[in-house]
Amino acid sequence: MPDVVEPAPLVTPAGEGEPAPVLGALPPVHPAERPATDPSEREVARSFLRGVAWTGVLKLAGQLVAWSSTVVVARLLSPTDYGIVGMATIFLGLLQAVSEFGIGTAVVTRREMPRATAEQLHTVSVLLGIVGTLVGIICAPAVAWFYRSRELPAVLAAMSFTFLIASFRSVPWALLQRELRFKRLAVYDAVQAIALAGASVGLAAAGFRYWTLVAAALLSATLSSAIALWLHPIRFARPHPGRLRGVLRFGSDVVLQRLAWYGYSNSDFLIAGRMLGSAQLGAYSLAYEISHIPSNKIGAMLFQLTTPVLGRLQHAHDALRRMFLRVNEALLIVVGPMCVGIAVVAPDFVPLVLGEQWRSMILPLQVLSAYAAVTVLLTVPSQTLLVTGHERFGTRYAFAQLLVMPVAFLIGARWGIGGLALAWPLVHPVLAAVLLRKVLSELRIPWAVFIRDVVWPGGSSCALMALGVWAARRAVPHRPTYGVLACEVALGAAIYVGSLLLLHGRQVREAVDAIRSLRTGPAA
Repeated sequence: MPDVVEPAPLVTPAGEGEPAPVLGALPPVHPAERPATDPSEREVARSFLRGVAWTGVLKLAGQLVAWSSTVVVARLLSPTDYGIVGMATIFLGLLQAVSEFGIGTAVVTRREMPRATAEQLHTVSVLLGIVGTLVGIICAPAVAWFYRSRELPAVLAAMSFTFLIASFRSVPWALLQRELRFKRLAVYDAVQAIALAGASVGLAAAGFRYWTLVAAALLSATLSSAIALWLHPIRFARPHPGRLRGVLRFGSDVVLQRLAWYGYSNSDFLIAGRMLGSAQLGAYSLAYEISHIPSNKIGAMLFQLTTPVLGRLQHAHDALRRMFLRVNEALLIVVGPMCVGIAVVAPDFVPLVLGEQWRSMILPLQVLSAYAAVTVLLTVPSQTLLVTGHERFGTRYAFAQLLVMPVAFLIGARWGIGGLALAWPLVHPVLAAVLLRKVLSELRIPWAVFIRDVVWPGGSSCALMALGVWAARRAVPHRPTYGVLACEVALGAAIYVGSLLLLHGRQVREAVDAIRSLRTGPAA
């Protein structure tokens, strides 16, 4: 479970509990503060490769445990339990978008920031955490009245303390990202995921119901903050508004755009909770969470890696263009089959693994999983615009989504959570195309090149995989069993890998050769 807020579909969160970044320009850098030399593209690529290796292995280990615990907890809890906590996270996520004030993003992207400035921002971060906690507690009765929920005031008051707890890790975590210390971050994330999984299963088995999810949010924030305070302490310094003016101005842009981003990306949860009730909200929330596990978990890993890497390459346009294409191609090849695979096996997976009480989430899970394979391609474009500086476009784009998507969700909710989910693939692609058009234009990448190099290899292989598994299921009628589910997964994996190697073997060989050259070969 995330610390406070459900993951957003368009932009991957900056970490397990961090809100996603916003498209905007950084404050101007004085010439005397600019680094004398930039690292070569090759050195940056090697850092990125090492980060992917360490983070990927450790993330996989942690997420295998986390995914298993999610299944166990879902079987022990009810849709109503998830719905109660989902109501709380909608409001607290909105408050989080304001309280963090873009401090972590500013530290990551400003390479020239002195240590003294970071120490002042550390103080500001904790002060904002205190304010966020108090506001959450004060507003709890009003939010509970809106949802007509008696359980909600106590849940909101307890979860509000995540603001204060998590504020201690914001700047230390951002400094580790800026310094490309991916191995340490990966180890910390793995330890946190394993500890959180064990605690969640134990509390759910002990009958704590929705308090299991509340305790998981508090424990996640406490573990990461404890690691930051113990292993990467940073002192508190008295803030000087004059020295922080540039960062705080950037933070105000972050807050404005995050509010718009959060409003559109969570309006479906708000509408489900208000119009359809806690049980339907719980089913939709779990469907959303499972459908976005591959894109959000791997996307969160990539965010930690690509934001500082793209920042290093922001003035090397050719290198930035190459990195953009390579990372997007790899992201779709790795994440695409996971998302499409969840959609394909959902009719057997939900009643068999989660239980009959979750059967209503099958259609939303299929729709959201399939579309998650599309939205994964929007992660790197949004980060690219962040480091190249397009604050006006970012604000306009965020508010356009805020105007369009809630209307689509209101209409879709007339057909239940299935109609709510269908609003994503029916309406959002038009808005997504606007974002892609902007970033491709800035990088001077033709649409034909993007489709050929990024979309076609992974997209065509995913389509063949889905078609093959669907045809096999239709040809052989069956009852859901674990053996049948395992056969479907194995068949899908075999079709995907086979089609990728047969149809796109050249791209695979080129990617392998590029990785080898980064490790051992001469500079390109």
